[in-house]
Amino acid sequence: MPDRRFSPLALLLVGLFFLSGCTAAMKADYKLSMGEYEEAIGLYEEHLAGAPDDCKARTGLGRAYLETDREEKAITQLEKAHQLDPQEPLPTLYLGLAYIKAEKLEKAIAAWQGFEYKKKPLVEQEIKRQLEMLLIEVSRQQAKEALANEKQLATRKPEPNTIAVCYYKDLSPKKEFGPFQKALAAMIITDLSKIESVKVIERVRLQELLAEMKLGQTGIVDPKSAPRIGHLLGVENVLVGNLSKGSINTVNTVSGPAVGSFKVGTPDDAFFNLPGQIALNAAQAAGIALTAAEKKAIVPQTRSWKAAELLGKALIEKDKRNYEEASRLIEASLKADPEFMLAKTEAERMPRSAPGPKNMYAACAKGLDDAEKKQAEADRQAKADKGGDGG
Repeated sequence: MPDRRFSPLALLLVGLFFLSGCTAAMKADYKLSMGEYEEAIGLYEEHLAGAPDDCKARTGLGRAYLETDREEKAITQLEKAHQLDPQEPLPTLYLGLAYIKAEKLEKAIAAWQGFEYKKKPLVEQEIKRQLEMLLIEVSRQQAKEALANEKQLATRKPEPNTIAVCYYKDLSPKKEFGPFQKALAAMIITDLSKIESVKVIERVRLQELLAEMKLGQTGIVDPKSAPRIGHLLGVENVLVGNLSKGSINTVNTVSGPAVGSFKVGTPDDAFFNLPGQIALNAAQAAGIALTAAEKKAIVPQTRSWKAAELLGKALIEKDKRNYEEASRLIEASLKADPEFMLAKTEAERMPRSAPGPKNMYAACAKGLDDAEKKQAEADRQAKADKGGDGG
């Protein structure tokens, strides 16, 4: 958990406040910083009885509850603090941690989506990594639940205008498009996400389902098996196809047979246009109209085949939970094309570990602790470089 202990000078100043008399909130902050959580709880409650709208005090109380393994009480206080000041980052940060400790991972994801901490960018970056780690775990759990309840799911009505993008079968003689399978799917998802009326399934969610179905790392889905994938994910359309001929089918998961098909250029012929072409044609085949602005937004994401192929290799390693190797490959992809935004996004959110549900809270708390320390050191260095230390 982020380290908010005071420096020796700060502790001295707080001590002086105590000598001269201070509020219950100030005393509570001091007790919290010293790890005296029960005393802090009593003081915060005393203060909040007369100042119920004090966001900072509610955040402190929530953290004290969290530190003493009373996560439900922590959630109550931190939710109130967030409501009091939605722009304040600390209530949101600790609320996410409280949800994780309470094993409410989907709520933690919802709390941390779009999290910003402008004063501490390294903490903000760590939240992005942890969000991806949570999404992977939640997707794994959802996949298990879907397979366990497959008979019931087969009869549910899919959500309109939903699309899942599968990995396309590599029909090239030497299977040279293997790494590109995942890169292409990721790029199509990126382009489809620019269409407001479309809800596209995250690649990681499909990947975890395919893994639970024991389809291996390739996870190839054909038109015959696509309806099953659609039912399990609750989506209306599933994109499947191949790479050598560039034939992509849009399969309706209610009726089963393909409701639209189209052909695009081969992967080695201006490959950078493929994701956009597929996204636009898939939307048209599914009966989804695009605005002029949406069409304009779908542009080539990279013109470097090497960058795209390295991204694909990184995603293969990521799906194996080999995050260190995946990060190395992402760096290589960005070296090939520094402007490849999808690779930048993957680099920012690449997890550092795969702790599993039982160790999720400890891993997240430690990751945020480490980020806080790195941020403090970076701030000290920046101050020293500006001559702020009097040097």
